[in-house]
Amino acid sequence: MHIERNTSSGGMRFKIMGLILLIIPVLFLIVFAVGESAGGDLSGLGHLVQAAPLVILAFLAWKRPRAGGLLLIGLGALLVLWFLLFTNNPERIAIVLVFGPPIFSGLLFLMAARRQTQ
Repeated sequence: MHIERNTSSGGMRFKIMGLILLIIPVLFLIVFAVGESAGGDLSGLGHLVQAAPLVILAFLAWKRPRAGGLLLIGLGALLVLWFLLFTNNPERIAIVLVFGPPIFSGLLFLMAARRQTQ
């Protein structure tokens, strides 16, 4: 007896988890933007500019998990490298909290793409 697995639902779960991981830093950036601008510092709206690429990549990764996942991993790795090279005293916790979610999200989207093609 042969039982078929529903691989598309497994891929959907990975996509949802990847999206949730991307939403976390976006929400933090929105909170900072609102908090700083409500306090009178309009430069806090610059956090929305930082959140925009994550939103765009989330949309791309949802539509095309393989391409979006690769971009998230690649850009996350480049940002970690840039942070390590150009920050005087980089803290490891900052790297994990800021750059970890997009990288892990990219891995989840790649896993979703793999499940969809199986």
